[in-house]
Amino acid sequence: MVDSNLEKDVRQRTTIPASIKEEQQHRQTYKKLIVSFILMMVFTLCSFYAVLSESIPASFAAPFIVALAILQVILQLVIFMHLDDKGSGYQAIIISFGLIFALAVVACLLFLIWW
Repeated sequence: MVDSNLEKDVRQRTTIPASIKEEQQHRQTYKKLIVSFILMMVFTLCSFYAVLSESIPASFAAPFIVALAILQVILQLVIFMHLDDKGSGYQAIIISFGLIFALAVVACLLFLIWW
């Protein structure tokens, strides 16, 4: 009886640090998600400002918006799609093939339009 209580006590003491470590990892994950969401909102607001502001020339606004869009896509893939985690090789391969296919379709359509 005493041994079983002692074993339970030892198990509980060894699992507490694991749960604290998990709690810290969850907090870091949530913090990372919130910061990246705020960054994406800032990028979006900057894009809207570039379009709505008459003080910014269109020759600068278009490349600026495209650059912000590329940054947003990279941020979303890395943070929200977890492409920076270990074991995400299949997702990266699938997304790469999807991008290649999308670029091929756009290139073909542009070729047909301007030909």
